[in-house]
Amino acid sequence: VRDASPTDSDVCDFVLEISLLSRLSHPNVVRFWRGCVDLRGGHRTLLLVTEWVDRGVLSGLLHESQEPSLTIPQAMCLGTGIGRGVEYLHHVKILHLDLKSPNVLLNSSWQCKLCDFGLAKIREQTALHTTLRGVSPIWAPPEMFDEKAGGVTEKADVYSFGVIVFELATRKLPYSDVGPMQLPRVKAKGQLPRFPPEIDAELAELVRLCLTPRPSSRPTMTAVIGKIQQISKAKGFNLEEEQASMELRGLHFAGPGGSTPNVEQLRRAEAEKRRAEVEVSRLKKLLSEEESRVKKLEDSTNGGGSIPAGESPVSREERQRRLELEEFCAARTQ
Repeated sequence: VRDASPTDSDVCDFVLEISLLSRLSHPNVVRFWRGCVDLRGGHRTLLLVTEWVDRGVLSGLLHESQEPSLTIPQAMCLGTGIGRGVEYLHHVKILHLDLKSPNVLLNSSWQCKLCDFGLAKIREQTALHTTLRGVSPIWAPPEMFDEKAGGVTEKADVYSFGVIVFELATRKLPYSDVGPMQLPRVKAKGQLPRFPPEIDAELAELVRLCLTPRPSSRPTMTAVIGKIQQISKAKGFNLEEEQASMELRGLHFAGPGGSTPNVEQLRRAEAEKRRAEVEVSRLKKLLSEEESRVKKLEDSTNGGGSIPAGESPVSREERQRRLELEEFCAARTQ
């Protein structure tokens, strides 16, 4: 349920969001299924159906979870996924304009999915003019607060992405020492947030590039992704292997000095899991055949009919064997 008591403006925004979502198809953008305005009961309710993304929002992981901090490769993997989603939007001429960690979902494979396109706009040849209604000041670029800026471009999303990278690298929100009423003025002056000493130096430089006050001086999202790959290569990280590792192990974060399984160990574990699943499937088939045979014997015994040749009435041993099979299958599926 998107909104249980929408205004006319909310309904218009909702229809626009449906229009945008219905044309999008990318692994890092939430998949849209259906949308409608429910008029039952004398009031309007906005309903949006998307793919099920079961690990919640990125902001919950970063700011509410008790897990240890992300490793640098993990942060870069998540950042790359978000960046590719934004890059795709810009390729199809769409500006998100509300990019923030609460609008990034995580699925069971720890794949990032952009969502909430209520403020998104279709980019034409010139900069777009937008309002501050619904804008989140922490992630919003300076030009959104400046009427003389001449509107926003795709560089607004690049700025917001830089804020998310700051969150990924520090598990903190930037400008925490600035009040919400003062934040627009601080950003308009070009003041960057304070960087905690523990932040990786190269990621900090990437954040600074994205948070450049002048939009034209910010890199494109394609260039930002290239910069992430360049940093990972220089550090000896293989982000594809790290992503596979995150998916296989369920992303149990390594704390300071902690170790995580290497990719080969995880692949062996996955292969063992598949073999176990095949065995369980075979045992379930045997159990089904056994249940069918037992039922046939019970029916013959209770109904007074003849017992098939070679069969005998159900005995205590037969029932015990059936129970043991059930318990064994249940244990292997846990």
